[in-house]
Amino acid sequence: MHPDLIEKVDRFLVSTACQNTSIVTAISGGIDSVVMFHALHAIQDRRRLSINLVHVNHALRGSASDADELFVRDLAALHGCPFHSATVDVHAHAENTGKGIEASARELRYGVLFDVAQQTGSSAVLVGHNADDVAETLVMNLARGSGLDGLSSLQPERIVSDHLRILRPLLSIPRSEIREFALIKNIQWREDLSNEGMHFLRNRVRQEIMPQMRNVFGADVGCRIAATSSLLTNAREIVKRAVWQTAEGKTAVRHKHSEVQGGEVHIVLNTIADESRGMKTEIVRYALHSLSHQPPTMNDTLRTLDLIDCEVGSIATLSGGLHACRERDYIAIGVGQIKSSDEAIGIKSDGVYVAGSVKLEIRRKKTSDAYLDHHPSSATIDLSAVDGDMRWRRWADGDRMVPFGSTHSVLISDLLTNAKISHTDRRACRVLEDNQGILWLCGIRPAERTRVTSATQHVLIIRQTPDVISS
Repeated sequence: MHPDLIEKVDRFLVSTACQNTSIVTAISGGIDSVVMFHALHAIQDRRRLSINLVHVNHALRGSASDADELFVRDLAALHGCPFHSATVDVHAHAENTGKGIEASARELRYGVLFDVAQQTGSSAVLVGHNADDVAETLVMNLARGSGLDGLSSLQPERIVSDHLRILRPLLSIPRSEIREFALIKNIQWREDLSNEGMHFLRNRVRQEIMPQMRNVFGADVGCRIAATSSLLTNAREIVKRAVWQTAEGKTAVRHKHSEVQGGEVHIVLNTIADESRGMKTEIVRYALHSLSHQPPTMNDTLRTLDLIDCEVGSIATLSGGLHACRERDYIAIGVGQIKSSDEAIGIKSDGVYVAGSVKLEIRRKKTSDAYLDHHPSSATIDLSAVDGDMRWRRWADGDRMVPFGSTHSVLISDLLTNAKISHTDRRACRVLEDNQGILWLCGIRPAERTRVTSATQHVLIIRQTPDVISS
């Protein structure tokens, strides 16, 4: 007998007020979900639970998937529990959505669980994630550069709607204790051989990285990482409360630093001017999240954050069809394009300009204070050669310039060919021009007329990132 695990599950149910109610229990047939069911069944009468077993057949392992479903069906019949099952087409969903197999399977699985919960009037969906799952998820998301949302993604309780929650009773229990419980209680379960496949990232983390971490940091490192994730969850809640506020006299919650205007979210710049870099990052993350309803990538967050210090009119192209545009008093985030990054961006002063994922920095200096940077991503040009305001745009067919070191005009397309820029990459190449024509084929070559000489008194130091050659 191993009562500790049962008592831990019981205490979890009490702490989350999951009593005297109908619940949906997700069960794959694997050891975690089967042990969770046995623990729930042991305290079913004590906590007045109506348990609905739900099995989702992902149909990814042929006859083995069908055998899993039969095993769970027999388990439900043996214990007199209502049984629900559904078969889903994971490959079709992955193809239609562009998501991976794991993500597609998870999305379809939760869809079935939520549907059954609604049909049965259940107030909670219980799933069998354990402490090792938390540790593996944190390690993966840490490597991906996730923010607080990703580092605290597996939580003991998550609100789905006003009437439904996801609960994870085993989240503080390591996989070794779950296995020990199953062996002592002589519980049978199904082994999923796909968990051995090294083409899934989680399996590689589980089989290669975590054993090494246990060797270095001790056998209980998974529990300690899970505890860290719990602390990060608390930190996440603190940050959310700092970023969001309850509207006075209402139950609705609104963003402190942004507002919705015509389907766009506007981050109001004067409200965040005195905030720390960390708080600005979280403000941007929550603004992006409010539009995409998905945790934003770190790349999208940083691109949008960069716009705070950029010139008006700068645009950042984000994933998921989103864009961010630097206006005078705010940053506008929306779906599609407010203004195409193909359009010319006017350069009237020193500063940082953004077009899509490309950044242009311009600084004016005395020649005596400047240094010549010969890297292709940089150009140092004679300021006196610039005629009027400059424009930064994509190159177009027919564009010409007299390149540095030459005396005759050359097609930009020929310069790109000579620089061995692929046809795929050259579509994104940009030029800097003035009233007389092109000053710099960005990242490739400046114009001859921009040459710095002994008579040059002031220069423009220009840098475009990412570099065309290295990107």
